Amino acid sequence: MSNWKVSLPMYRITTPLHEANSAFLEAFSKTLQGLGWNEPITLIEPDFNHIDEHWLDPHLLLSQTCGYPLMTRLQGKVSLLALPRYRAEGFNDGEYSSRLIVAEHSPFKTLADLRGSVAVINGEDSHSGMNALRHAVAPLAENGDFFREIVVSGGHVNSVELVRDGRADIAAIDPVTWAHLADEHPERLTQIRTLGWTASAPGLPLIGSLSLSTEQIVLIRAALSTTLQSSPQLAHVLRIQDFADAQWPSYQRIIEMQRHVTGLTG
Repeated sequence: MSNWKVSLPMYRITTPLHEANSAFLEAFSKTLQGLGWNEPITLIEPDFNHIDEHWLDPHLLLSQTCGYPLMTRLQGKVSLLALPRYRAEGFNDGEYSSRLIVAEHSPFKTLADLRGSVAVINGEDSHSGMNALRHAVAPLAENGDFFREIVVSGGHVNSVELVRDGRADIAAIDPVTWAHLADEHPERLTQIRTLGWTASAPGLPLIGSLSLSTEQIVLIRAALSTTLQSSPQLAHVLRIQDFADAQWPSYQRIIEMQRHVTGLTG
């Protein structure tokens, strides 16, 4: 009998969110077993230094990934389960745009003003913080160059701090992360203003093992919806409105944005 693993690793940026994610997974696991899943389920907290091992685990029942690694490293290797639709400015009907932020009193009025500045990205495999940002500035690049320097912060919360403190000039921030910070730590968002928004792309999908059968996927989707409906307080904290179908062709837009950048910036 297999031991299946579940996690929600993408939005654990505060203690209340960490606790709400764990509570949701516990409720989901019980709901799933009540619907007929008869194998053990274990809640885990994956190591982001080895996150691909988690996402590609043959006994992964449920996890969440970013659309960029989904299309560059995981395509054809995982099952696409569902798309959480969040309540957040910049997130509409399953699609989201990243918020372009600068320091409140900085001189920048447009993206073009940031030529030769310092950008901060949360990671090199992020759509919201990296791919969407470079797509936004690609039409402004000259001989493949636009920013003077690009700093890697390790996370959106760190990127916000670097811009606020003047150690970087611009960042692209996932709108769900921004909304969660506004809920619990609004002081971290002071002295920052929004310069604009990136192009939209499908939100962060829920994935599972490629070995999951069609019947198992139907069961997982039913358990997700049932858990959300029966846990309104958790849904409120997590800012999840509902779960929609996730389709592979929709995420092709992320690769198109990557190719657009390659074509414009060399």
